[in-house]
Amino acid sequence: MDFTLPDSLVQLRDKTRTFIREVVIPYEKDPRRTAHGPSDELRSELIAHARETGLLSPHVDTSLGGLGLPHIGRAVIFEAAGYSMLGPVALNCAAPDEGNMHLMQAVASTEQKERWLKPLAEGKTRSCFCMTEPSPGAGSDPTLLKTTAINDGDDFVINGRKWLITGADGAAFTIIMARTIVDDVDVGSLLTCPIRVFASNARWTRSIHRSPAATLKSGWRTCGCPKRTCLAKSVKGFATHRYASFRRA
Repeated sequence: MDFTLPDSLVQLRDKTRTFIREVVIPYEKDPRRTAHGPSDELRSELIAHARETGLLSPHVDTSLGGLGLPHIGRAVIFEAAGYSMLGPVALNCAAPDEGNMHLMQAVASTEQKERWLKPLAEGKTRSCFCMTEPSPGAGSDPTLLKTTAINDGDDFVINGRKWLITGADGAAFTIIMARTIVDDVDVGSLLTCPIRVFASNARWTRSIHRSPAATLKSGWRTCGCPKRTCLAKSVKGFATHRYASFRRA
């Protein structure tokens, strides 16, 4: 297997390295870089620099303003960005946003992409990913999910508790993982639904006061999610292994 990088990717890698070294690293001592990570003001400033340099969202399709790099290109540029902890923030490829963008590019409808993905890809918003639950709920294994999404006409009603949700504080929306209940039957699949983080009947508290990403815990109680917003092709959601492959690819 030939791992030789094409000249265009070498040039982009070197450009990224220079950007991180000369622009991003000086911000590491900025007082706006708090115990919970960079403030929204600092994040916006870093993203503006990356946008001006032509390095914003290397993993996102060019139709959405990104660089549209394939996996090898992403690996090279992500590595260069990671020389500073602020590098992925500046390039808009930090977790959990990068994974959410990748997922929505793969499965979201045109309407969903316009509403949720486009502002995220442009660095105008942040997101989070609600999966982890208190014991005996899910950690990294989605088959253990206790949060439910119950079929109710044109909506799903979400009930459950999530915690240790990285980046929830200040996120414009979350993608929430839940077990799909249709006609009182657990269909054994997953529903993923972008909703506003501080949606009606969702209660959040800060659980780790010096976590690097404003980690929060929440309690979801009869929080409605319109079916048209669900990242799924039917009310049965996604089979566990198929959904996980999109999010982790």
